[in-house]
Amino acid sequence: AKDLPLPPLFAKDVGSYSSQPSGLTYCSSTNRLYANCDRCDFITEMDTEANFIEQLHFSSSHRDIEAMACYDTEKYLYIGEEGKRKVQAFLLDYGKKELQEVYDFTVVTGDATSTRSGLEGMTVNEKNGEIYVANEKGPAMIVRLTNNGEQIESNEIDYARDISGLAYDTELDLLWVLSDQNEKVFLTDLSGTVVLDSWDLPVQNPEGIAINNNSNPKYLYIATDPSAPSGPQYFPLIVGFEKPKEGTGYSTFDGENFPDYVTNPPPCDGCEVFEESDDASSDSQKLSYLLSLCAFLPVFLLN
Repeated sequence: AKDLPLPPLFAKDVGSYSSQPSGLTYCSSTNRLYANCDRCDFITEMDTEANFIEQLHFSSSHRDIEAMACYDTEKYLYIGEEGKRKVQAFLLDYGKKELQEVYDFTVVTGDATSTRSGLEGMTVNEKNGEIYVANEKGPAMIVRLTNNGEQIESNEIDYARDISGLAYDTELDLLWVLSDQNEKVFLTDLSGTVVLDSWDLPVQNPEGIAINNNSNPKYLYIATDPSAPSGPQYFPLIVGFEKPKEGTGYSTFDGENFPDYVTNPPPCDGCEVFEESDDASSDSQKLSYLLSLCAFLPVFLLN
């Protein structure tokens, strides 16, 4: 059961311009969101409400992209190829639609060599340029590297069945760790091993995460990838939440006294559109997804 689902402030179907948003990042230098597509040769640039701006293209030789990150200090966008465990840096030249390759490196993840459970999350510590990448599972692992790809440390984690996304928080100097299989987000120390708090997510297949500390309220964004190796297909969404505060999640939850965001959630802009969406493969899947997204927002189910 999801006792502490974060209430979305907005939900945007981005399928028409980012059909498989498997990675997400926010650049404060451009005040833009960027989403990658695992089978596309472009990155989608969006505003902070996930509205389309343009596509930034790169070589089609890069495939199986499941992670991305922004490094504002150097104006870099990074993408991570899951199976090859390769990270490619591009120069983010604002206003140009073609991304210029700068350098690349390969991440060593110990005995984890599966091409289907490789790089699934990436983020950059803006204070020192260190890069964090996540190995999805087998085992779930966070690797810390210098900005030229030299490994500093790697840590396996045991609080989630997998890792699907990472986001460094410049305000808190902490990591946000996303789990697809747990459908939860964790706030951790910079090693990724010490959980400070955690919350449920009211979405399926969460694959990307980004933090925007420049907005009011501050945003935590989640991207959902509609593709799945088996079972139901999902919606390609960018969902915006007010960034939760440490101490409002499971770290202090007693099982009885629910926080205000659960008992009195804010309205969600866009959640109701999925009643009419044709993106899911069946009416039952559409209903299941709608119930998952808006289970604690009965106003949308009644409209």
